[in-house]
Amino acid sequence: MTTMNERAEKLDELAKAKAKEISERFENVKQTTERRYTAKCPCHRDRYNSLHIEAKAGRVILYCHAGCSRDAIMAAVGLTEDDLDYIPVPEKMPGELIAVEEPEAALSLQKDVAQLGTYLAQLGQMMATMQRRMDEMEAAQGRVTIRHADVKRLQGLIRMRTEQICGKYQLTDKDSTRIIRAAIKKDLLKRYGVKDLHDIPESGLAGAESLVAGWTNIRLVMERRERA
Repeated sequence: MTTMNERAEKLDELAKAKAKEISERFENVKQTTERRYTAKCPCHRDRYNSLHIEAKAGRVILYCHAGCSRDAIMAAVGLTEDDLDYIPVPEKMPGELIAVEEPEAALSLQKDVAQLGTYLAQLGQMMATMQRRMDEMEAAQGRVTIRHADVKRLQGLIRMRTEQICGKYQLTDKDSTRIIRAAIKKDLLKRYGVKDLHDIPESGLAGAESLVAGWTNIRLVMERRERA
């Protein structure tokens, strides 16, 4: 009875032989490993060995690093899909199980099933990671802060509103102007629970501008004038 190690060894020999056989269809072939070769791609003026040839998982892979299609490469040297297979898999009727007689084919199928299970598990983890990141991004929308240009515009609005209030109440001294400007900024930061204008959330920019435009709380300044 053939052991798993013997099957694996035979499979490896088949892979090496098929990779060598396919590589002989091309020019300037160079072997990089027992199952891998490089060669000039027949579909473009290849100054370097752009074509990658490798026997893997029961099939020879052809890949051009310059972007030529696999079908064009195969057609250029007269290869078919069947030529690339090195492990024949028995055909089956729809709904029937495959009756595997060749141990190499059975080993290949076991590997394919195992690889598929691994792939599905990785895909599930990837989807879960993507969903988590999307949730985090959605939750962070309210934490995206305003740009430097928006801060400059907001500072300009505070100065303009300060000038309007000073003009209305005839507050000409610099001290009153400074107090009003500081009071508007303080109310704005308090409204959003931040320490600096740069920390105001982007979603609250319109509300911040409205607060500045409608600010009328000059009680502190008026009380100070009265005491004076």
